[in-house]
Amino acid sequence: MENLIRELKSKIVSHRSYYDGNEAAVRRQLVEPVLDHIGWKTDNPNLVKLNSQTEERDIPDYALLRHERTETYIE
Repeated sequence: MENLIRELKSKIVSHRSYYDGNEAAVRRQLVEPVLDHIGWKTDNPNLVKLNSQTEERDIPDYALLRHERTETYIE
C-alpha cells in the first residue's frame, strides 16, 4: 500500500492541473487503484457498481457491495 500511495502522490504532484476539474481522471487514475488494491475490484459489478442510484435517489460515484448488498457508497 505504501508504494501505491507514493505512486499516486507523485501523479498528483506532477499532474495537478490535469486532475483539477477532471473527475473522470481522478476516479480512474487515483481512486480506482486504491479500491482495487484493498480488494474492491472496480471491474467486477458484483463488488462495485458505478453511478448507481441510491434509495434516496442520489447517484454516488461508487457503490461497494458485499453479498449482493450495498456496504457503502463513495462520492
